[in-house]
Amino acid sequence: MGCDAGRPQLRDLMQRGCAKVLLPRRSGSAAPEAVFINTSGGLTGGDVIDWQASVEDGARLTCTTQAAERVYKSHSGHAQVATHLTIGAGAVLDWLPQETILFDQAAISRRLTVDMAADATLTLCEMVVLGRGAMGEVAISGHLTDTRHITRDGRVIVLDTTRAMLPLLNGPGRALLSGAQAMATVIYVAPDAETRPAPLPQREGVEVGKSAWDGKMIVRFLAHRPEALRSALTRFLSDLRGVSLPRVWATDMHLSDLPLNEKPT
Repeated sequence: MGCDAGRPQLRDLMQRGCAKVLLPRRSGSAAPEAVFINTSGGLTGGDVIDWQASVEDGARLTCTTQAAERVYKSHSGHAQVATHLTIGAGAVLDWLPQETILFDQAAISRRLTVDMAADATLTLCEMVVLGRGAMGEVAISGHLTDTRHITRDGRVIVLDTTRAMLPLLNGPGRALLSGAQAMATVIYVAPDAETRPAPLPQREGVEVGKSAWDGKMIVRFLAHRPEALRSALTRFLSDLRGVSLPRVWATDMHLSDLPLNEKPT
């Protein structure tokens, strides 16, 4: 994504296999949005997904996903997801995918890499749900590896890895994550990260912790109910960014309802 005479300009778009990108029509001065879609409907062992997005100097882009990503039972190996984001000088990128739901015996390894300029701004949110509450899953097993690697002006400022072998819910593993069924990490990197007004949401059943230093803010969320965490995240991210979340985050909105100015090929 680039910027010409103050107007956003799509420079390049490439999609292949089950990985698609749609660009909802913007209203007014709203920042451009890119909606990433996995048309296979979910991931399982052996699947490989590679996402990339680049924002040129002075431009802004919000990236999200059509719906929650599902990680199904794996019979062999891990599903692998790699995401690479590049943010130019004075540019702004919001990486706001909807939640990832781990089914029983899921196995997934994800790595998100961000290369950003010294004065660029990044808002990143990733949420993981352990099991399907509506299906009565209160104990699941599986594997999760989640890595976030962020460099600013060529220097590593965040290297954050979560490795977990489930079970994580009821049963012997309940002590881990205090029995939470959903967790999320928000990372905000910007020149004003340490002073940015971002009141922590107060929601029953949601625990929140925040740290801010060296031009970055990291916030961790734990919740016993995914819907409570999603509500808390919606409020926090809206306050942090100063604008509402992408429309596909709305529970009553479907991508088919959006007017699109570009369709996948």
